[in-house]
Amino acid sequence: MRVLKVHILDVGHGDTIILEIPKGKKEKIFGVIDCIKFEEKIKKYLENLGAEKLAFVVATHPHEDHIGGIQKLLEAYENKVGEFWDSGYPHTSDTYRDLLFYLSEHDEIITEFIDSGNKVRFGKTKLNVLSPPERLLSDSKEPTNINNASIVIRVEYGDSKILLSGDAQFGNWAHIRINHWDELKAQALKVAHHGSKHGNFLEALEIVDPVYAIISAGTRDLEKFPHKFTLNSLREITSKHKIFNTRDVGNIIITSNGTNKLKVETER
Repeated sequence: MRVLKVHILDVGHGDTIILEIPKGKKEKIFGVIDCIKFEEKIKKYLENLGAEKLAFVVATHPHEDHIGGIQKLLEAYENKVGEFWDSGYPHTSDTYRDLLFYLSEHDEIITEFIDSGNKVRFGKTKLNVLSPPERLLSDSKEPTNINNASIVIRVEYGDSKILLSGDAQFGNWAHIRINHWDELKAQALKVAHHGSKHGNFLEALEIVDPVYAIISAGTRDLEKFPHKFTLNSLREITSKHKIFNTRDVGNIIITSNGTNKLKVETER
């Protein structure tokens, strides 16, 4: 059976997400969305999946807990990465500048600056970019607003919808609510900003109406990540037992066979 899998890895306070996309009868396409660090266990995880090359690597926004390991990931897959997707937010951190320099030296990797409205298809799987719009990219000049540069992607496979929201904040959600409200609904949501109260907009969450809410959080500031406000909001719209946190359960794997019924498994 051809299935789509989204692997949300237990990496502490940060994001590392692997997309395992079916193509044809046996072929799979792999992509990575964010990578806080590229260490041996991440390398082994990709090897065990059979990911010999990566069709795309995404930096949702240039915070260290999302891009800290991307350059090492690209180096490990030298000449085996198709595209790098970036929002284009002009961050000045050493990590981001080093990454851009690496990409400038490796023109075999196609760099795409993607924003709201971009749509990419791999076989029967569609990746629809809902945010950020150009306005947020140009307005997000203060470091505290870098999260509003987050790339938000809805992964669609048949009738299944999985929303991956980076560290999206109110600016992102307001834009999506106005411009992409009909694309918000999803059976699974990777909760924005590790469950921060600033990353979750109740009105948008009510439209998403997820069966499963996935939080990627570590031991950093336990009262804020996830925040009780976010947990209470999620509990208003989904069953308590269907909220997962990588800190509590380890890696979280979402599987879809193309229907609107997803399967969620966890592993240590």
